[in-house]
Amino acid sequence: MHVNMMMASSWSNQIKLFLGAFLPSGFVMDYAQEKKFYPLSELFSFVLRETGYLHIQATKPDTIGVALNSSPVGLAAYILEKFSTATNKSYVYHKNGGLLEPDFPIPLDAVLDDISLYWFTGCITSSMRLYAESFNPSSLSLSVKNIFDVGGHFAAMEVPEVLADDFFKFVSIVERQILQQK
Repeated sequence: MHVNMMMASSWSNQIKLFLGAFLPSGFVMDYAQEKKFYPLSELFSFVLRETGYLHIQATKPDTIGVALNSSPVGLAAYILEKFSTATNKSYVYHKNGGLLEPDFPIPLDAVLDDISLYWFTGCITSSMRLYAESFNPSSLSLSVKNIFDVGGHFAAMEVPEVLADDFFKFVSIVERQILQQK
């Protein structure tokens, strides 16, 4: 349900990430962003521990999709775990995955709506194919890059107004670029 989190994995980004571990604070990226990436050992540990879903969805979306479409409880557990760890990585250590914490940024009704949408439409498999398709080479050119102090992996549900405003700005930029090409 969310396609608002872009991943840039160019060599230059990888080098910046590595250099940021050794250079003074603020040299490679601003301090607010540094907190998300450093120390690298914590980032790498988190990535290894929490991105198994990415690998299976990118390589076997139909296999996991069939399993999840066969069980509403399995589907709910799979999605709830994603909301938990992708919203706040410390929630992995909380009772109930932090989903019932007062500071959980997404209303539980919205999370249940998301699960219901996948279950009643049977579209979890096709949504996972997006991961497989994203791993193919492409010739896309990223026109705009915005990093916000609020929101996170589920920005569309955490800060919908901020994301919508950013989409409108992006569309305006793309429309101008298209007009210039004519």
